[in-house]
Amino acid sequence: KFIEGILLIAIRRPYDIGDRIILSAPASSIKVGEDWIVEDINLWTTKVRHAATNKVSCLQNGYIAALSITNCNQSPNALINLELKVDIKTTNTHKLKIFRENIEDYIKKRPRSYVSLVYFRCDDMDSEQGWARFSIRVRHRLSWQSDGIVRKSRSELLWRCKELCKETGMEYLSNINEIMIIGKEDGLETIVETTADQDTHTEKDI
Repeated sequence: KFIEGILLIAIRRPYDIGDRIILSAPASSIKVGEDWIVEDINLWTTKVRHAATNKVSCLQNGYIAALSITNCNQSPNALINLELKVDIKTTNTHKLKIFRENIEDYIKKRPRSYVSLVYFRCDDMDSEQGWARFSIRVRHRLSWQSDGIVRKSRSELLWRCKELCKETGMEYLSNINEIMIIGKEDGLETIVETTADQDTHTEKDI
């Protein structure tokens, strides 16, 4: 483990000080999907700060070497994904064309936030229940290192999509995962994450 830890830092160098990383592994004490900011690195240990709570942990490099490491800073241009479910009866080709053109225009007017619209497509449809599910993927200007800014952009884009549904006359039913800005206090924006299939939500200040 000691040798593996040295090789991790000296040879592989999967992260640097200041990077936002996600550590995960089966049966790991590090929860999957949690974000950590690298505070300090030496040949034996890495000091990380939990992005959500500011708790600081000191991990042995030999232990980290056995984990899967996702480096948000080395992952350029975050991809924002949205899924929208609409009523088939209120949807047609002309309305979808207008919807897409408005999303493209929304992105072009925000060059500091977005690079491009990757796609807008129909992924699933149920004629008996009368709904169609559309996916939108947008390439952001920043990486997931700027997690708060990217999440805010996603929230604003989702809100614009819901507004466009009203403007085009398409009945918006639900989407799989929503992230919405519900308030701002003392410089912190409260983000609510909800799941359409579950009557639950979590709050996160960024």
